[in-house]
Amino acid sequence: MAMDLVAVIEHKMTAREVLTIPSLITASIALRKQYEERHPGSKLKLTNWTGPHEMTADNLEQIWEAEADGENFQGEGMNYYSEIDSFFGEITVNRHTINVTPFPEHKYKNLRDTGNLEYILTLNRQLAKLFDVKRILYTVDGYYKPAILAEQSRLGWSLDAIIEYGNETFGVPPKEMNEAVANLYFIDDFDLETSELDPNKKVQSRWGNE
Repeated sequence: MAMDLVAVIEHKMTAREVLTIPSLITASIALRKQYEERHPGSKLKLTNWTGPHEMTADNLEQIWEAEADGENFQGEGMNYYSEIDSFFGEITVNRHTINVTPFPEHKYKNLRDTGNLEYILTLNRQLAKLFDVKRILYTVDGYYKPAILAEQSRLGWSLDAIIEYGNETFGVPPKEMNEAVANLYFIDDFDLETSELDPNKKVQSRWGNE
């Protein structure tokens, strides 16, 4: 399975407050420790907004407005994308959510490995705590049908609206770990048991024929 992994986390920040996200991540001892334990000896790069210009609240608002209209933003002297590059991966900051893709564990198939699964879920739970939330939506980014959920996040949908659509379209996702991963759409309310994962266990995947 060559699809990329996306974790969607809610935030309730204004555009001006969103500017502080790189600082919040940098100050998080838990995030840094989690990464260093999984990647010993790796150099921690700085967490910063990508793009050639300083990110501003006005720049973010214009990016979000363009994305809501399904357009690519292009503004003189402004960044075109609302992305943050961090030591643990890439973050796209949307109006109501952030989309997180870890590196080098960015392929969805990494969730079928017990060590990677534990790392990814724990890392994102630590990140979610920075936004005072305990709910994370996992899906794919690519040509599989659930990828529309990641796209809705980028369009500015709230997490509640995305989950409502996801449940109506794909059914309520399972909570058993093997079935959840195979579903290509699942929700972690900090209640999923990573110890349940059995890489050798065969479970029904509704997306197997896509």
